[in-house]
Amino acid sequence: MPQAHADPCGTGGGAGSPAQGSGPLDGLISGVARRASLGLLRRGVTVRAGPLSVRYAPTDGPLAEVAYAIRRSGGSAVVRNRCRRRLRACVREVDQRTGLRPGIYLIAVRDEAVTAAYQELEKWMSQAIEALARRIEETR
Repeated sequence: MPQAHADPCGTGGGAGSPAQGSGPLDGLISGVARRASLGLLRRGVTVRAGPLSVRYAPTDGPLAEVAYAIRRSGGSAVVRNRCRRRLRACVREVDQRTGLRPGIYLIAVRDEAVTAAYQELEKWMSQAIEALARRIEETR
């Protein structure tokens, strides 16, 4: 091995392995921390926009907790995780534009949404959140 390619101190070890999982939470959106929280959704409000279904239940906390439901028939784990990341970005964008109410959200996805363009997902998410806000105001 040429001297330029040899490391006299042994193995590299400087870079380390990449962090696992999603990055730090930003703003006032978090994942659903407790399974019991999902039980509140039974009494929640559901709206649909395109292949997205958004169910919402208010809570006393200051955060919007968001969970995603993507069926296995939507594709491999890689495909479903990509869809989940894209949905998470859509939720952040909608939150920055209009603001999400504190509470628990369950975003369910039909298979055709898994491969949809980001612009379509973002449009459906905006429509669903706007419809949800109107529905909540009607029930007050």
